[in-house]
Amino acid sequence: MNINRGYSRREMLSLTYEWKIEEFTNLIKSSHNNRNSITLRSPLFSTGAKVGDSWYLKLILKNKKSRNANYISVFLETNNKNKEISAKFTLYILKNDRLKYCVHESDTKIFGYDPDWGYSQFIEKKKLLDGSKDFLPMDTLTLCVDLTVFGDYETTANNFPVKSSKHIVDDFKKLFESKLGSDVVLIVGNKKIKAHKSILIARSPILAAMFTQDMYENLNSEATITDLDPDIVEKMLEFIYTDQVTDLDVDAGYLLEAADKYQLQKLKELCEESLSRSITVNNAVEVMILADRQNAQDLMDYAAQFIAINITSVIETDEYKNIENKNPVLSALLIKKLAAINSDRGQRLK
Repeated sequence: MNINRGYSRREMLSLTYEWKIEEFTNLIKSSHNNRNSITLRSPLFSTGAKVGDSWYLKLILKNKKSRNANYISVFLETNNKNKEISAKFTLYILKNDRLKYCVHESDTKIFGYDPDWGYSQFIEKKKLLDGSKDFLPMDTLTLCVDLTVFGDYETTANNFPVKSSKHIVDDFKKLFESKLGSDVVLIVGNKKIKAHKSILIARSPILAAMFTQDMYENLNSEATITDLDPDIVEKMLEFIYTDQVTDLDVDAGYLLEAADKYQLQKLKELCEESLSRSITVNNAVEVMILADRQNAQDLMDYAAQFIAINITSVIETDEYKNIENKNPVLSALLIKKLAAINSDRGQRLK
């Protein structure tokens, strides 16, 4: 029996938009004595959906027609007032530890005839000022929106038989798990891990040198690894065979060390990305030191930038207090980053 199928699909695109508003303390204080309404609008942004969406955030510090003088109002507004767009959104403030605060989540709304949706009592001005250390690092408010835009339904018919063929990575994953035909052994602690010499040679320049030259490892088809944990070596091999790592975020720091040692550039990039996502005020110095030790320049720059931006909170941590004595080179780098940020801010304010 032949079965014909029809499909109705709806495009759904999402983005997170961050809007940084500097010198925010003075902006709040000046609004108390200003008789006029004070409204700020962010630059335009878009999810890139086919409907051609365009948006901006609107922040109202003072509305002379409103009774909510003690509150800041925040709205998401469409720039496409001539068309209806279906969307849902979450508005929030990003604190200096990159955690969300004052989260306001909407249901799905139709923008068009009602061009904006938001909250007239988003947050009290006093609460922002009292908690400026958390909410206004370097006197900057970071207002964010997680936005999802829904497109129109598109209907298609398809009666072509769908077949699922294996990919090469599936075969290599099976080879990694079965160890079938293995011809080399990695000795890690008290564990012996079987592998395939040709795959190791193809993936790592360091392993290629070990197993192609007139070295002990090549002559005896075994290599001893003394500076990595067996579980980390297993995960490294998983990446070598499949380009993927199970639970990468759990061991990203250790895997970064392995990736640097064996010149696995893609694994190194994945580890750097994972560590950058997990950076906080409390671990930023530790991440920067790790990045420096493993020659992860992008991660080190990111961590140094994060520390410089959140310097008022980071300097309270024990790690930061010890870095000047333990690593004066990194301490000097932080000072340069902080100076560069302050210089850039000064130029924008001129």
